[in-house]
Parts: sequence; structure tokens; C-alpha cells
Amino acid sequence: MKNEFKIKVRESLLSSAKDYFSLLTKLIILDSEQFEVQKRYILKFSKTNFLHLTGLSTTLTPFEFFDKCLDSTISCDDFYLGKQRDKSTIRKKLANLVNLSEIFNGELLVQEDFIKNMINCKIATSDNKRTLGFADGRYCLYPKTLLDKNHLDLNKPIIKVKPIIIIEN
Repeated sequence: MKNEFKIKVRESLLSSAKDYFSLLTKLIILDSEQFEVQKRYILKFSKTNFLHLTGLSTTLTPFEFFDKCLDSTISCDDFYLGKQRDKSTIRKKLANLVNLSEIFNGELLVQEDFIKNMINCKIATSDNKRTLGFADGRYCLYPKTLLDKNHLDLNKPIIKVKPIIIIEN
């Protein structure tokens, strides 16, 4: 019999992939005169970032992992906990990933030059339920980390921004 934890993880992956898929066709623009580094950030989601946000490890490529989650063919044998991951961390990541798109439904808290432990992000966003950090890409920023609850640094500026969402063709 399969490990109960892995069965629950698989169920969460299936739900998460469907929600994450809805973000793949969107550009999310964060625009504010209060930003200090630059006035506008463009956020983009890609299939390759999904695996990293789960906190899981696999021998599949990030594309294969996401596609198998999306089409419900991922098996419990396709993923495992990494060396420095525990079940609690995975549970929290997946609980926040299941409905990740909701973070952009209202006003966001945004912080430039976000640093948490060993994680460095160009910006981080929070809806006070979770924190999503973004790293520099060529033309836009891509998700780098997903943390449970608000982890923005209260000693640095935090700016409220209403995201602008553009659907790509």
C-alpha cells in the first residue's frame, strides 16, 4: 500500500497544477511610484517553476513533472522528499500552491530586494496568507519561492499594489 502522505501530496499536486495552469497565460504587472529600484515589475509563470514551488524532488524534468500533474498521470513513485525537506514544509507549500492564483485577486503587499534566510528575490508579494518571491528573468520575474504566511521584512518598505492582469494569447 502506498504511503498515505504521498497519496495526499499527489492529490494536492493535481489540484495545484490546475490552478497554476491558469497563471501560465497571464502577465501580472505591479506598478507603483513608491517602488525604489524600478517603477514596474512584470511577473510571469512558467511550467518549469512549478516543481520548485512544491519543494519536492523528482527524476522527471520540470516540464514532465508539471505535465504529469496537470494530466493526472503523476504517480507516487514520480516524486520524493529532498534531503532537506520535511513533511511539514511540503504540506505548507502545497496548501499554499493549491489556490495560488488567489493571491492576485486583490491588493498585494510588495517588497523589493526580499531576503529570507538563504533566499534572495528581486521582489516578494504577500496576501498575508503566503509569501511568493520572484527572481529576475530576461524580460520579467519568475516565481522562486513560496512560503507560508507573511514573511516580508517589517524593517524595509512594504508597498500596497493592485495587480494588473493581462491575458496573453
